[in-house]
Amino acid sequence: DNVTYGYQMHDCWTLLSADCSENPTFAVFMKKDETNKMSLKIQMGGQFVEIKPSGYSMFELTVDGEEVDLDDQESVLYPSKTRVSSGVTESYKFRIHKWDNTFSVEIPLVIMVNYDGTQIQMTTSPFLKGRQCGMCGDFNRNKRFEMMGPQECLLKDGNEMAAAYAWADGESCPEMPECSGAEYSFPEIVNIH
Repeated sequence: DNVTYGYQMHDCWTLLSADCSENPTFAVFMKKDETNKMSLKIQMGGQFVEIKPSGYSMFELTVDGEEVDLDDQESVLYPSKTRVSSGVTESYKFRIHKWDNTFSVEIPLVIMVNYDGTQIQMTTSPFLKGRQCGMCGDFNRNKRFEMMGPQECLLKDGNEMAAAYAWADGESCPEMPECSGAEYSFPEIVNIH
């Protein structure tokens, strides 16, 4: 929905974007690593892709915990694990492509995620309009109510959004912000007087 807000990134997996329909197809997470760069995790069905910086211009790529090495301009297709360096001729559930120091993870006709250790860019299919959730919003082409948390209450700022979408998996994650009608009143958010 082309909304930008600042926040302090933390070291817990945080939901950036997910298909929040009845039959979800993906979820994209990020977290800050020890070197203040970002790690990326994508869940697609029962499979996990994780990419994290491992040194200067070096990355560790794993799929379901298994390390995968890719050369520059090489792709790997799943579930077949076929490697290709040029045109793709077979169907696939998802594809991981490396170019320079950037990785692209694509679920055909659903989402393309580009990642280089310092930024994550996602392009989603129009059929996800209004079905997305996470820090990137709901993709309903309406800028109102972009600070909507997973409990469907309006949040105050980017730090509350990051805390609300943190995946509490045993790490020291920020506390989930509380929904409070007084603090997040509808008229205050939309400037109705």
